[in-house]
Amino acid sequence: MSGSSLTGDMQEQRAVESALQRTELLAYQDRSGEALELLDGVLAAYPRDSDLLAQRSWLLNRLDRIDAALEAANEALSIDPYNKQALLQTSNVQLRKREYDQAEQTLLDMLQMWPEDPQFHGLYALAIARQYDSPAKAKRSDKQKRLQHRKLAFAHFEKALELAPEDPDGYEVAARVVFIFSEYRAWALDYADRGLALAPEHLGLIQIRSVILEALSAASTKRSARRESQVVAVRESNRILRLNPGNTSARLRLFHLFSYHRRSLLETPLVGMSLILLNIVIILNGDQMMLFFPGLLAAIVWTVLRIVRYRRVASQIDRGFTRAVVRGTPFAALRIVLSVIAWGVMAVTGAMLPFVRDAVLMRWMIVALGVGVLAQLAALLIWQIGYPAASQRFGGATGNADSLAHSARFRLQMLIHVVLRVLLGATVAVVFLTSKQREDATAVLGLAFAAMLLWPLVGMIAASLAERRRFAALPANSAVRDEHRAPRVSGLIWSGIAAAVVVAMLSLNLASLPVLPNKYDAVGSYRLPAAPSDSECRDQAAGHPGCPGQETKKPDPKPTYPTYTPLDIDSLKNSVIDVPEP
Repeated sequence: MSGSSLTGDMQEQRAVESALQRTELLAYQDRSGEALELLDGVLAAYPRDSDLLAQRSWLLNRLDRIDAALEAANEALSIDPYNKQALLQTSNVQLRKREYDQAEQTLLDMLQMWPEDPQFHGLYALAIARQYDSPAKAKRSDKQKRLQHRKLAFAHFEKALELAPEDPDGYEVAARVVFIFSEYRAWALDYADRGLALAPEHLGLIQIRSVILEALSAASTKRSARRESQVVAVRESNRILRLNPGNTSARLRLFHLFSYHRRSLLETPLVGMSLILLNIVIILNGDQMMLFFPGLLAAIVWTVLRIVRYRRVASQIDRGFTRAVVRGTPFAALRIVLSVIAWGVMAVTGAMLPFVRDAVLMRWMIVALGVGVLAQLAALLIWQIGYPAASQRFGGATGNADSLAHSARFRLQMLIHVVLRVLLGATVAVVFLTSKQREDATAVLGLAFAAMLLWPLVGMIAASLAERRRFAALPANSAVRDEHRAPRVSGLIWSGIAAAVVVAMLSLNLASLPVLPNKYDAVGSYRLPAAPSDSECRDQAAGHPGCPGQETKKPDPKPTYPTYTPLDIDSLKNSVIDVPEP
């Protein structure tokens, strides 16, 4: 062999090794598109290198271009039938296409070629388990077949651990396989902890451990444990991002958890003002005012609890991340100003309510609460409309299955909000219809109720439209199309109709906002219920317990009985009765 050809081979080898390392680094930073461009440039110089072709298949798989990934893997195998990476990508494509039998056969062929390779034993176990990696798949499966597959999968990952007891990758596979068979989640956590004892910064183990802990907490019947699961998710996601700032899965989880609590905080003044309005409706009766403030107390408690819950989660997230979420949505400055107005209205009216007696001032308090409701509704609508774009910016690329799953859960949350509020609103409406209440305060309360219905409906519509656009951009043979379903047009139509009804209700109540003087101004000053006057007592035929002289007499502690003179029977015998003659 000539020296020039040897030098050329060495240059090719160095170029290939450098390209493989750089593309792998870019891919783990969630920059697979850049990695593919870099790799294609090297492939143009060395088009027959099987390792480059296998790496290209891996990158295409990560980009959800599974048909192109399979084509690249087949091309690599045509050059080198024993290329491990190409065989692995072939099995991955088969798994994503739900061709489980073909994937198992591919992995079995690999095990026959490399029977002592722990990686293939672990992958074979994972390939079997992935048939049951969602509740829907597990429900559709045959129970006997599932038990057989579980036994086989456990045997193979145990073999992998036996062959490489110090390999943290083997423990990650074991934890994932055991977790998929959900009845063994605590056992899965043990495998993850054992792997992290060997490699404390292993990203795969940290991720699966986070998922297991969150699932264990969420499955608890205790409400405190379910809340703790969110804190666990935040803590573990932060840990992952410290090790790999580009990790899409961790970024998405943090974004959706923080967004959920931020959205709840945004709604807090809307609920608080509704409770204050409800209190106004309750305490005013004609020209009298009761010193009775259950709605105000409920508003204070609600606000404190929401702030505490929000701070408990937000305090554990990096401030730069939370600032990017809060200020990174469209019209963020306007949304913040509107929210500040609403918080101020709630605080001022809540503080004034126990002391206001003037009817005109009470009317202007009702107007201020109406303005605060509209301001907070606008802030929530800005947040909801910008939410899908923000989600995609924080890692939810078009074909990202995790992002689509989060979006589907978000739509479900919004639907639950709407249903619960409709039931609550129906109950309150029945109470109001059966009693005479102050119309202007009731109208503004209806405005607040319509606002609490409108923002989740708008969120559902915005998320559904964004999902449909993303599904339309996916390749026709994308595996994500099999794993998820785009929102139906019928659901969008019904959401639109519901939103139109709520907007009509909002408009009707808005027209009743008491900006102009009304009949209640004639009250002048509300007075507290007092004891009846002397003239009122004189007019009362039956008397009144609060009137002078009408106090109830206390019973005598020693009752008296009448006395009788004994009857003399003997005197009656000698008596003469005069009977008049006729």
